[in-house]
Amino acid sequence: MEEDRTNKVKEYIEDLGGVPETLLSIGMIGPIILSILGIAPQLMEGAEDIMGTFDPAMIMSIVNGGLIFTLIGMAMTGIKAHTKDPGL
Repeated sequence: MEEDRTNKVKEYIEDLGGVPETLLSIGMIGPIILSILGIAPQLMEGAEDIMGTFDPAMIMSIVNGGLIFTLIGMAMTGIKAHTKDPGL
């Protein structure tokens, strides 16, 4: 019984090996990319012709929506990792 428990713990640790890196990547890179996309029309010359002009409130709503989407992605990754818990 103890060997079975040890094997379950080993499998659990191996399965969760990439989760912290995934959460860190999503949590760090997501907001940076969203912020750059939100201010892209002001950064690039001639972008207003392609994208049109955005008021700051619309830019913030796009960035905030993306941040919420990032948070949901991180939560789903954590929930998926938690479902693999062997219940020790």
